[in-house]
Amino acid sequence: MNSHFNSFTPEAMQSFRQSLNAGAHRRAEFVHNSCRQTSTLLADFRKRQNEAEQQRRQEASRQAEERRRFMSSLRSNIHQLRGQFEQTRHERSEDLQEMNREFRAASESFRDGTRNAGEDN
Repeated sequence: MNSHFNSFTPEAMQSFRQSLNAGAHRRAEFVHNSCRQTSTLLADFRKRQNEAEQQRRQEASRQAEERRRFMSSLRSNIHQLRGQFEQTRHERSEDLQEMNREFRAASESFRDGTRNAGEDN
C-alpha cells in the first residue's frame, strides 16, 4: 500500500501547486484580455453606430430640405400657372364678348338692311 502513495512527495505537490497557479494565472489573463477586447469591440461599434446615426440624420435633414424646396417651387409654379390660366380665360372671355357684340351689330345691320330693302320694294 505504501507504493500507491509514492507520488505525493513535497516536490511533486509543490510542482502541482505551481502548475495550478500558472493555469489559474493564464485563465485570469485570458478572461482579462477577452474582457478588454470585448470592451474595445463594443466601443468601436458604438462609435461607428453613432457616426452612422449622425450621417443618417444629416441625410434625412438634407432630403427634408430638398422636399421643402421642391414643394415651395411646385406651389409657386402652380400659382403662376393659375394666374396665367386666369389671365388667358379673361382674355378669351373679352374676345368672345367682343365677337358677340360684333355679331349682334352685324346681325342688326343685316336685319335693318333687309327691312329697308323690303320697304323699298
